[in-house]
Amino acid sequence: MTLLDAPPATPTHADPELLFREARQRRRRRWWIAGIFGVVVIVILASLSIVLFGRAAGRGTSTRGLGRVPTPVATVHPYPKQMVIVDAASQDLQVISSTTGDVLRNLSIGAGTFDGTIQASVTPSGTVYFDHAGRAGGEPSEQIWSVPLSGGRSTFVSDGHTPVVSPNGTLLAYLTWTALTNAPASIVVMNIANGASTTWSYSTNVPEISGLSWAPDSQSLVFATSTPTRTSWSNGAWSVPISSPNRSLDATQPIQLLPNTFWVGYVNNTQALEVLDQRDGFQPIVVDVATGQVVKRLSVLSGLSATPPGSSGRWQIDSAANYVALLRQRSLPNGAGIVTDLYRWSTNASTVRPSLVKRGVWSSAWVPGS
Repeated sequence: MTLLDAPPATPTHADPELLFREARQRRRRRWWIAGIFGVVVIVILASLSIVLFGRAAGRGTSTRGLGRVPTPVATVHPYPKQMVIVDAASQDLQVISSTTGDVLRNLSIGAGTFDGTIQASVTPSGTVYFDHAGRAGGEPSEQIWSVPLSGGRSTFVSDGHTPVVSPNGTLLAYLTWTALTNAPASIVVMNIANGASTTWSYSTNVPEISGLSWAPDSQSLVFATSTPTRTSWSNGAWSVPISSPNRSLDATQPIQLLPNTFWVGYVNNTQALEVLDQRDGFQPIVVDVATGQVVKRLSVLSGLSATPPGSSGRWQIDSAANYVALLRQRSLPNGAGIVTDLYRWSTNASTVRPSLVKRGVWSSAWVPGS
């Protein structure tokens, strides 16, 4: 018989001291085991609390010991890569890179006008509308022509000038040319698909209309005016709902401009960009269109000439309202004249100085989606 097979010994005498000692040892073992178990439970519960609290903290809540919360990265809006310009020297309509200013292709040769203002506007589908000198009834006339952005034959569209395509690409607004007739200024809105048009007119030959811009929803137009006073000119901006049955510009609603500012255009459905004319340059200001309240003042663009920003083609906001193309006048050496240079600038206030794109540019327009 092995030791494992031997029957257990049965004590015959119970020593109280030994029994008490064994009892104390068993109790201590139970306490020790219970302590270890308690520590394990506490550790598990603490770990679960950290995980659950970290999830509850969620986005943007910093919890000590749980790692750093990532800092949000500022959204960078890419600018359109192409622009359509009128070269000041050749008067050619060209497509250029908005990054380098390199000419990508010529669209039309000698796109000149009689009154010296040339404007172009590009549809999202890739058609360019532009000012062009022509003749109507044997008399000089300002005309609007179109040409594919990819290049091709230019086509007559209508008598008029200063074409502006609506954001949705379905409508073309432009001004009638009244330089020879001295007739009241008028605005024409044409359906690009079928050619149907509607005209709004003033009852008198003042004020003069200097520019057009669309609201983002393509449901209304804003036009800028210059009215002569005893000592200078008074600038204004007016809204025209294209659904209105009233075809008189006399009844249009004024937009409240800040003192000494020019209207540039909408940057979203409720806000617009105005430019304050200062001695040392211009300050773009974002305002609430309905109330006229200032939303934010952007960096002063010093060193720019006093050419009114409200003039046709001088300031062009891209379709996403993140960038502005503007023209800056520059005097040539030895009194040889004045030319305008094209600059690209961001509506983000952190961008202080405009970037030169190309020298000797008469007019410019962004190419949507390029």
